Amino acid sequence: MRKFLRLSLVCLMAMVCGNTFAQTVFNFSELYGEKTISNIGELPQTLNGITISFAKGNSSTNPAYNKDGSVRLYGGSSTVLDGCTMTFISSSKNITTIILEHGEIEKWGVLSANVGNLVEDDNKNVTWTGNASEVIFTASRNADNATQATQNRYIKATVVLEGETIEIYKYTKATSIESGKQYLMVVDVEGALKIAQPVPSNENYDYLDVVDATVNNDAIEITELSNEPMTITATNGGYTIMQSDGRYLYQQSGTYTNFNASTNPTSGNIWTIKGESDGTFTITNVDTKKYVQFDSNYKSFGCYDEEKGILPYLYVKDETATGITDVTVEKEFDENAPIYNLSGQRVDKNAKGILIQNGKKFIRR
Repeated sequence: MRKFLRLSLVCLMAMVCGNTFAQTVFNFSELYGEKTISNIGELPQTLNGITISFAKGNSSTNPAYNKDGSVRLYGGSSTVLDGCTMTFISSSKNITTIILEHGEIEKWGVLSANVGNLVEDDNKNVTWTGNASEVIFTASRNADNATQATQNRYIKATVVLEGETIEIYKYTKATSIESGKQYLMVVDVEGALKIAQPVPSNENYDYLDVVDATVNNDAIEITELSNEPMTITATNGGYTIMQSDGRYLYQQSGTYTNFNASTNPTSGNIWTIKGESDGTFTITNVDTKKYVQFDSNYKSFGCYDEEKGILPYLYVKDETATGITDVTVEKEFDENAPIYNLSGQRVDKNAKGILIQNGKKFIRR
């Protein structure tokens, strides 16, 4: 079964005056383990001086953790819409950015914040921007269907503190493969470049969905810890392809056309990679003989034994072009130029948060 489109989680790296400050990532599966917990209201978590806590609020159901790796915030009732809360508190510098990566999408409610600006993409990933020592998110039922119980599910939260800047990496079109390098799998859809997303961290198999690429001077730009890069390494009989989460792409024998991901696959993880005259690459699984293609009908990459769509380009990390890109306060710019968020997704002119336009980063509050 094909999954909904997932955007990759946006990750940030800060460097100030020569000192490196890594963003704080709350990976809920690492924090809460492999068993379902019916009430995490009494289980706050603290990392790097940042505490995340949960409360029942006006919901009839406690905030919970599910063994699939997601925390679940329930909406209120048909009369009081507000429900569970999720609070972030920093004991040092103020919080300026919080990224919430969605879990499985089902009866989704509304998420709001007590301060700052909150932007939710089409797949329920949340980017909050502001400047506060405490940020409280509240999950609520939908006002237009208040009788429907709701729950917001998140598998990861990334927190960035005041004074941090964003590190951007550039990827350029590859003409050959160098073992051990990082690559993006890219497709050209009617002139728009789109980057393949990995098999999500809470899934063992999936098709590779795509997001719009941010292109600057023919190079694709992504944040330093974005999860799109794949490391391609030569091995006996071909290459292995490892996602940024350390799991290798492989394919099971049979009628399957999706990808599997594992840290230690026992078969189906060797691929041959052949450059074509148009700059694309044919990436073929040695065991199944199926090759990677973008299916325009499903808008995702699969692995097929017959022609289904478009072959991918590979973009390789440009080590010489990597550097720190400062975030500046919003200023005048060409309003007709397209605007992108840090996931590379094109957004409308009313979007808020950290945005990119004309190759420049700015904050719109």
